[in-house]
Amino acid sequence: GLACGAAISVKFTALATPGLTGLTCMFGLYFPMRGRIPFLQCMAIMFLGLALFFVTFKIHFMLTPRTGDGAGFMPAWFRKSLIGDKMEVPGSSKPWFAQSVIYLIAEMIRANARISAKHNWQSSWYTWPIDKRGILYFVERDKLIKDPNYNARIYLLGNPLMYWIVAFLIGVFILSQLMLGVTALIPRGRLRIRANKDRIRVFCCVGWFCMFGWLLNLLPYLDIKRATFIYHYLPGLWYGIILATWTSHSLVRVWKARLVISVICCVAVFAAYIYFAPWVYSIPVLNTVNDKMRWLKTWN
Repeated sequence: GLACGAAISVKFTALATPGLTGLTCMFGLYFPMRGRIPFLQCMAIMFLGLALFFVTFKIHFMLTPRTGDGAGFMPAWFRKSLIGDKMEVPGSSKPWFAQSVIYLIAEMIRANARISAKHNWQSSWYTWPIDKRGILYFVERDKLIKDPNYNARIYLLGNPLMYWIVAFLIGVFILSQLMLGVTALIPRGRLRIRANKDRIRVFCCVGWFCMFGWLLNLLPYLDIKRATFIYHYLPGLWYGIILATWTSHSLVRVWKARLVISVICCVAVFAAYIYFAPWVYSIPVLNTVNDKMRWLKTWN
């Protein structure tokens, strides 16, 4: 419940997480081997999530008793209680908390929908899984290094090896489901599926749970008009990582092979993290080094 509340508090598009959690808890979907969670326990989980969500707004209103740059988004009935606002009415009481929260949420959604300007480093949702384009935040010649060939920059980019491994294994999972479907059409194949039905059932249920989480986090961006960026992919990426791990674990049956694959992937991802650290921490490097780090032409 707390995890779901934290997810919504960060981004409304993370509603996929409490949605899938609710389906799993209430109906036992995707994890039929475990069964459903009792109704009262489901209500407790939902209450915890909503409580955390509204507590963040309560803290926000407590920390902002004075007017500021964002006050213009709020109506007169809210601004009259803000200290120093031109609409302030001395002695007026704070508006009802629920009313303020509902209006603020609705206004955030409306303000977000009004954004139509294009951005130089925007990217489309279908490019995120392959890490096609990042965001340049900062470029500056380091003051301690007089050589003009050295520059420091902050370039927001997903770990490319992590993104590509996840994208590849998501493709492997989809291919495995297609192969299972084709196998089920063959009489001999149906016999093999029946012989391993428990293992296949668990593999498919957990896999599709993660797959739906990955897809549902991309769904809000399919027809969005405003500029979107690679960091919008982060909620879905977590489901992708879990799905990639689950797919590798389920399809590779030999324990030693699993260990070797895991070690290779972890070492590769960590090496990529070290390699791209100058772009993460604004470490001055030669321009020629920056050029070599630009694996894709779109990383500009």
